[in-house]
Amino acid sequence: MYTQLIQCYEEMDPELKATSASAARHLRLMMCGSSALPLPVMQQWETITGHWLLEHYGMMEFVMAITNPIRGNAKQVLLASPFQVYR
Repeated sequence: MYTQLIQCYEEMDPELKATSASAARHLRLMMCGSSALPLPVMQQWETITGHWLLEHYGMMEFVMAITNPIRGNAKQVLLASPFQVYR
């Protein structure tokens, strides 16, 4: 999905790109689930929107919420990593 959104963004005229990127910076939560997002896609998304996508893999949304901070840097690539409590 994010790859497609980036491709569409790249095809926009400069004015629409600026408007779209500005609007995306006001969103409060952006997520990616089901599988790991390739790092280049994640980095390009952050460049465009100013947001690092919150990733989760088959977890309930609540678990995703407690394993990543609302403020500060999100934890990256947590696929198959146990919670600290269970180590």
